This record gives sequence, structure tokens and C-alpha cells, in this order.
Amino acid sequence: MNEDVYIILLAGDQKNDGNELGDESKIRCAKAAQIFNQENVTGRNVKIINSAGCLLFKYPNQKLPLSILMFEYLTETLGLEDYSFLVDHLSLNSAAEIKLGMDIINNYRESYSHRRGHVNDYYRITIVSSWYHLPRLKFLWWKYGSKNMPNPQFAAAGWRPSVRSLIREVGAWIGALTGCRGPRWSRQPNGQIKPKVA
Repeated sequence: MNEDVYIILLAGDQKNDGNELGDESKIRCAKAAQIFNQENVTGRNVKIINSAGCLLFKYPNQKLPLSILMFEYLTETLGLEDYSFLVDHLSLNSAAEIKLGMDIINNYRESYSHRRGHVNDYYRITIVSSWYHLPRLKFLWWKYGSKNMPNPQFAAAGWRPSVRSLIREVGAWIGALTGCRGPRWSRQPNGQIKPKVA
């Protein structure tokens, strides 16, 4: 069955005042590219989705959204074509990335149907992040997921987290379970250019 495949790539770390990808982000990108290449060789319609914005409260001098930094790394360093992406810049946390990822998939499929007159009824979703992040993403999908969408597969990018990362993940779990940390959205710097996406 020649299903469409949508890869939701979760944002990782940054450095250089937010203007450069950290090593964990690069490893997540490499995992997404690996899955893309495995699926794309079969002739499937494969898209990578990323929606991470600017964390200006943490990096006030950040010039580009994290989604653009990851897009540039995937295209310029890992060699993927720019038409392979569906990119936005509004998400500030994992809950927002999950919710907006679902919206992006639905909007793309609706737009594709209008342009081409049909859309493939069969599709799969794969969510890519670090292994220690995946249990919370499964919970967030259960919390925010649409009953009209297939249950996603979860792909772990190999990464040894720091103690700080694990402590931060525990805090995020508490926020997710108590409901005090829902989706957060960003405002973008003036003049931000959105990359060309299919």
C-alpha cells in the first residue's frame, strides 16, 4: 500500500544565543532524514513537519525560528530538498508542536485535495524526538490527538541527555499531567521570511 508519510520533527536544543542548532537537535534531524530517505525511495509522498518558533524569552537575540535552523540543516547539510517540508514558526513547546503538527497535516491534505482533485486516503504519521522525550509525546498525542487521524509511530533519536535535560523533562511531565502547561505560541521577529514549502 503506497501511503503518504508525515514526519513530525520535534525541536531540540540551541546554542550561540539561540542562533545555531545544538547537537541534540542535529541528531533529531539526522533521524528524521534517515526515515525520510527510507520512505521516499519507495515513491511515497513524504513530508517533514516542524513548527518550532523563537524562544525570545530565553534567547532575546535569536534571529531565526528554530524550525528554520532545522530546515536549513536538513537541506544544506543533510541534502534534503526544500519541497520535502511543511514548516511553521509558532510553537514554543512540545504540546504546541503536536497540535500544530496535526493542523498542518490536515490543512495540507485539504489543500492538496483541492489542487489535485483527490488525496490519498492512506497515510502514516511518525513522530521523531529523543528517546527520553517520547513517553511525554505519547501522552500529549493521547491528550490532543484527533480521532480522525491514525495513531502515530514514534521514532527515537539516540541521545544521552544531561541531568539538566532530565530534570527539565520531569518538570514538563508535571505541567502536562496537571494541565498547567498547555500549548504555547510565539510571535515572530519583524521581517521573518518563511521558506518555500510544497
